Amino acid sequence: MKRFWMLLLGFMVCLGLAGCSLPTPPPQTAADGTPWSEEWETVGGAIGVETPQAFTLQQNSDTIASNQMAYAAWSMGEGAPFTTKDGEKATLYDAQLYVLLASCENEEKAEQTLAEWRTIGEEMYILASNEQEHYGGQEFTVITYSYSSEENPYTAGASAFCVFKNYAVSVEITCRGEAAGSPKTLLADFLEHCHYAGE
Repeated sequence: MKRFWMLLLGFMVCLGLAGCSLPTPPPQTAADGTPWSEEWETVGGAIGVETPQAFTLQQNSDTIASNQMAYAAWSMGEGAPFTTKDGEKATLYDAQLYVLLASCENEEKAEQTLAEWRTIGEEMYILASNEQEHYGGQEFTVITYSYSSEENPYTAGASAFCVFKNYAVSVEITCRGEAAGSPKTLLADFLEHCHYAGE
């Protein structure tokens, strides 16, 4: 949870350098020519998600931070109350998945944004693997890890990063114990249910 908010802060700093906005209306077709479905959860007007059966949408903030970023979150399993050491109330799930999307000036700026996100995140976990994978027609850098802080109620996670057009895209899943399953497997399944905006 802490990692997400720190990432979000870094995200907003990066977005201050960008001068364009995320499109609000959903596109007509996906990049592979498939008609855009109203049943897909559209994130930032650029990604359409066919939510896998195991996941439940919790939030879709289509445009925040001056219309230059989008954020959506899904959960898996039943929620349980949790209180942090600082007394903050939260809800824990077997797994939580986040999609972050930033519109940048160009592809180079999007690459820089991804690099900054990864730098922030790598301070908070112990890297287990780093691989290149293809899902939904996009090439991702996929990393798996455990968390370095013992205070984190989530024990392991996986993240995927890619640049789509001038967008920086990050998809992250965090899991508690073995109840949810393999973070990488769950992440792969989610990414296979994602579609990307056509021209």
